Amino acid sequence: MVTLVGAGPTGEDVLLRADRIGGETEPIHYTSASTALTGEHRLVVSFQTANPGGIPGPGGVLATIDMHVRLLANGTLALPDGSSLGTISPQGQVESVTVFNWASPIFDMDRVQLEAIVRNTLGQVFPISADAAQWQLVSGNATLSPTGLIQAKAGTVSVRVTVDGVPSEPLVIQIQGRGFESLNLATTDLAYDALHHRLLATSADGKLYVLDQAKATVTQTVHVGGRLEHLALAKDGTRAFVADNEARRIVVLNLDTLAIESQFKLAEGDPFIATGLATPPNQPNRVVVALGHPDSSVPTFRVTLYDNGVALPESVERQFAAPNKLEFSGTDLIGISTEVSSNPAFLIVIREHGLLLRDTAEYLARDFVTDFAVAGRRIFTSPLTVLEYSPLRTEAQLTDSWVRSSVAADFQGDVAVYMIAQEPSGFTGLRAYDLETYEKVGEIPLAFPWNEAFDLVKTGAHSYAFRTTNYEQQGLVCFVSNVEFPR
Repeated sequence: MVTLVGAGPTGEDVLLRADRIGGETEPIHYTSASTALTGEHRLVVSFQTANPGGIPGPGGVLATIDMHVRLLANGTLALPDGSSLGTISPQGQVESVTVFNWASPIFDMDRVQLEAIVRNTLGQVFPISADAAQWQLVSGNATLSPTGLIQAKAGTVSVRVTVDGVPSEPLVIQIQGRGFESLNLATTDLAYDALHHRLLATSADGKLYVLDQAKATVTQTVHVGGRLEHLALAKDGTRAFVADNEARRIVVLNLDTLAIESQFKLAEGDPFIATGLATPPNQPNRVVVALGHPDSSVPTFRVTLYDNGVALPESVERQFAAPNKLEFSGTDLIGISTEVSSNPAFLIVIREHGLLLRDTAEYLARDFVTDFAVAGRRIFTSPLTVLEYSPLRTEAQLTDSWVRSSVAADFQGDVAVYMIAQEPSGFTGLRAYDLETYEKVGEIPLAFPWNEAFDLVKTGAHSYAFRTTNYEQQGLVCFVSNVEFPR
């Protein structure tokens, strides 16, 4: 059926929708100008009307408002009773169709909207609606939506589109590799299990994932339950400590079997939840938990050492924002309150019966700290700044620009490695700085289109992984292999 949606005086646009005899549906926009475009990007079709009941004249109204008509297989229009209304003019007949790709180049995992360019018998281009085109993946490893949205792995793909029975020639598209693999997975934290050579990830829906970096796949899922937000592994590779902030508990898993060994509740009587975890060296039964108020506007946090699930009496409490990352350097525990404009840093010494605050400093960055890594007596932060202790102080600025990034220390390579997401200069990728001189020793560009990177971890001699979210705010875990920085 062709439904007349709106009509106006002679020469004004009339919007219709047509159901062809073959079953496909296409919108029709009747106008005196065959290249007119509505706000809904509907197919433009001109008609030669023979309807004496409508407004006569070239470009006149096809039929009275709300009238239903049929678009016959031969292209003529008729009323339900068979009365002729006219034929589609050459301006409304599809002569040729071409697939056009606005994005160049296309990278692995990009989501790109292809376009069908339609010309009539006069060579004029007119727009079509999404449902007027039938898209086909001719060859290649890709997903292609009914509207022409393509997402492909690196390699070559071929795409064809058909409009009104007229096919295009296949368009061959070369999909370039980014230099990394990615996995569509929403996660809250990452940790590398060096003893078992695997990457672990937690999720807000209560799952612990085991990830295969080489294949960018999930190889095992452990259902822990709750809302998992933080993860720390014992230095000897025997246990994983996972913070479930829904039940306000710490779950301990055996890393050999990934079975739950035990669990313990956080401090009773207050609403604090875990904001960060860390495990001390040579003490596999102990874990340090940073506790903060669930309301981030309450500037109070506590750092407590648990031994076999029992909170030791000596803890540290301070009136500033809770850290969401803790890291040990020997028996020194470093924490920096992130995601606030003023970033208090603190240094804690672990003792037999608890924790002792050794040093604290107001670290005033140009913007909030998003990550840090400890290398000896140096703390490499994101944005690119180096702190030293004790006392805590700013040692160096690695760049004059504020850069959102994530950082990991590589002691084997004597470098601090940053995953830089869209530096103002245009660089995106991994960059390494010497741990002693702070000089840049190398960088690896990556075709990384997003502006955030979290939890960069070293997963092997020449590999890294990090978390991010794509443009649709879907979680991704990204894997970078064959990383070597020339010295």
